[in-house]
Amino acid sequence: MIYTHTETLGSQTRTASPRGAFSTFGRVTSTLSRAGVAIWHTLEDVGQARANRELRLLADRCAITDPELAHQLRQASKFDATSRGATADKS
Repeated sequence: MIYTHTETLGSQTRTASPRGAFSTFGRVTSTLSRAGVAIWHTLEDVGQARANRELRLLADRCAITDPELAHQLRQASKFDATSRGATADKS
């Protein structure tokens, strides 16, 4: 048996039941879940940009002493892990 509470205010009757609360809870949970995913993707993008920047800086530092390593580091900095292997040529 589901408990409901009915209340009359003037000409309006309102009924509260647990089902309505669960529906609201589901919407809130869904909204929070979408917000969490958006935040996670933003953090991934920031991390990817930082990693690419660090790889380019490291390549610049070792370009004179080890040009092959510098080339590999620059190639690695173009790899965009967030788009599953597409290259990000943002130079």
